[in-house]
Amino acid sequence: KIHPDAVGILCVHLFGKVCDVDKLLEITRKRNIWLVEDTSQAFGAEYKGRKAGTFGDIGTFSFYATKNLSTFEGGMISTNNDKLALKMRMLINHGQTSKYHHEHLGYNYRMPQICALIGLTQLKLHKKGIISELGSYGIENGHYPHVIYNQPLYKKLKINGGCPNAEKLTKKVRILLKKGNKFFR
Repeated sequence: KIHPDAVGILCVHLFGKVCDVDKLLEITRKRNIWLVEDTSQAFGAEYKGRKAGTFGDIGTFSFYATKNLSTFEGGMISTNNDKLALKMRMLINHGQTSKYHHEHLGYNYRMPQICALIGLTQLKLHKKGIISELGSYGIENGHYPHVIYNQPLYKKLKINGGCPNAEKLTKKVRILLKKGNKFFR
């Protein structure tokens, strides 16, 4: 039974199995409420040829140490709603709409580079399939070529390097970017 004031349903895909999304979508469409999928324990699972986390308005993925795909910390949110995606990008990056321009209160929810590297290492086992899958959604990889202490702000503060591993990683680590999205370029 669903409360009349409900604004959405949160379904939890577990043990690599996808919930009965047909029934959930029927309910959410009928009531005009959100469907949010927790896909943390079913990363890569499929239902009727589609990946878990792609049926609802929002798909969430936790990469905590106890999850199927672990980076020890961090997570990911997916949506096919451009307006919602823009809002989420602002929230995870201190409310920025473009570099150094803050329109909203936001947070630092960006994944640390070392955590991303751990996740990418795990994904290498299935790299070709994953690259193809991401490409079908218009996602490509990008490069962030500078360690933070080489940014102008830190140069002014006279903060010097001393992180040779971080410098090596900036030459190797790639980040995911939506094709044509100038915000991340």
